[in-house]
Amino acid sequence: MLPLSGPGACSGRHRPGPRSKLRSKKREQAPALQGAGTLHGPRRENWRVVSPRGERRSDARFARRNLSSTFRLSAVLLAVALTAVGCGPRDVETTYGRTRGASVNGTGALAELLRERGHEVRSAVRMTDTLADWANVLIRFAPHPGPPGREEGRWLFDWLRAMPGRKVVYIPRDFDAQSEFWDAVLAAQPKDARPEVVEQLKKKRDRTRLWVGDLPPRPKEVAKAADWFSTQPKPAAPSTCKALEGPWAEGVDAGAAAVSKHEAFQVEEDEPVLLAGDGSPLAISWTLDNGSRALAIANASFLVNASLLNRARRPLTMRVAEWIGDDAGNVAFVEGSHPLAEAGERASSPFHLFTVEPFGWVAAHLLAFMLLMALAKAVQLGRPRPEPPSGVEKPSAHPEALGVLLARTGRADAALALLESYKRWRHPSHAAGRTAPAPPTSR
Repeated sequence: MLPLSGPGACSGRHRPGPRSKLRSKKREQAPALQGAGTLHGPRRENWRVVSPRGERRSDARFARRNLSSTFRLSAVLLAVALTAVGCGPRDVETTYGRTRGASVNGTGALAELLRERGHEVRSAVRMTDTLADWANVLIRFAPHPGPPGREEGRWLFDWLRAMPGRKVVYIPRDFDAQSEFWDAVLAAQPKDARPEVVEQLKKKRDRTRLWVGDLPPRPKEVAKAADWFSTQPKPAAPSTCKALEGPWAEGVDAGAAAVSKHEAFQVEEDEPVLLAGDGSPLAISWTLDNGSRALAIANASFLVNASLLNRARRPLTMRVAEWIGDDAGNVAFVEGSHPLAEAGERASSPFHLFTVEPFGWVAAHLLAFMLLMALAKAVQLGRPRPEPPSGVEKPSAHPEALGVLLARTGRADAALALLESYKRWRHPSHAAGRTAPAPPTSR
């Protein structure tokens, strides 16, 4: 249970203990939760205390106006995936947390939403000084469950403290859209679909439902819970939230949204929660003492491309965009498993390029072509084959060739003269006692 400790729960006060020091945080100004689905504290129109209610309605109109065009990218990406499936159950792209490509677990739709709201959006695979100076907002779809690693969490926390007004959105990897995708493919099959195709699709769907066992391991050393968050130590199997509570749940049909829940956050009694599912915190936000803010979302069930085909989830995606703000800024999606160069040996390896899309496929093709070229130009190994005889070393080759030429002329006297000349040169002692024969008379 998340009881409310009086009206002060919505006042943004500092937390007691270590958080009240330089690293102290002010939790997001939102009512806390008590019980299952019970809201206490200020009225709902005061959730956004920085804006009058009229401006909130204006933002809502702006959001509705952009919903149809913004999430068209999600439909396009899924249409590409469905085209890849075609009439047979071939595999689709499932890379997690990439803004590019047509992956069902990609984040291209969210990036497009932020662009339409005026932000400049880029992606990065390294947390560098250049990224730190350029970005106002960092969005990190982590490649592993739970809190960030110790070094990564320290870098993000120091980046927030370095300048006021910065924002970080952190989403642990605790969701896979493949199962929902194959459900959509099965629902799109015609009534006269071949039974073997439907059976193969069902097998793929059933196999992808066990995605929890395929999640990457957590970092060996994680960031401090006082700086970030902690999750439930022994979560139950993934389930679908039957009820949604909190400020973000306003106007969301929980049954239609079917938000996934697995590892929820552990929060203290006086911590406000932006979104909870069946009493489990799914979205929390806090503010540092310099005004920088952080948002943590338990999973990406309403953020990745395939999940946004469900229209009931899109208002939750708009809540994330509204939390980032409408002021034009520089938003960077931090991708990759090793955003810090010193995070591990794999990050410093030259072969790490093969894991960065789309450079991995390009580098692999270039390496293959270079290998083929090297093999073509390489020295042939083994015994050298003897060249075919040319006949130059044969002594009788010259006379035979000369005789063939003389035979073509038809001059027998010339041939005999040459033969005698050769004999005198070859045997001079015998040639001294001989007389030259008389040349034959021509008839």
